[in-house]
Amino acid sequence: MTDSPDNRPPRVIVCLGKNCNAAGVGALLHARLEAMLAEADPFQPPFLLRTANCLDMCEHGPNMVIYPGNIRINHLDAEKLRVAIETHVLRREAKPGGVV
Repeated sequence: MTDSPDNRPPRVIVCLGKNCNAAGVGALLHARLEAMLAEADPFQPPFLLRTANCLDMCEHGPNMVIYPGNIRINHLDAEKLRVAIETHVLRREAKPGGVV
């Protein structure tokens, strides 16, 4: 049996391109997301974590995108990361195509 797209956990994509990961900031934020996943139920993770080499928003980095909804979070920091995961992933209050 295949899960429908609505039953899959959201996908969180963190950019690790050279601008978004300047001074290791993107990698640090990615590590925070990995820590969140490590604390979650391995059989029902709250989200799938992926990386990208570039999300084509370099001047606004660090960047993250959440699917479904194509929610783009620019100028990402630890607080924006926490709020985005709580709002758009855990509570699923997605507003498609939004930029945070």
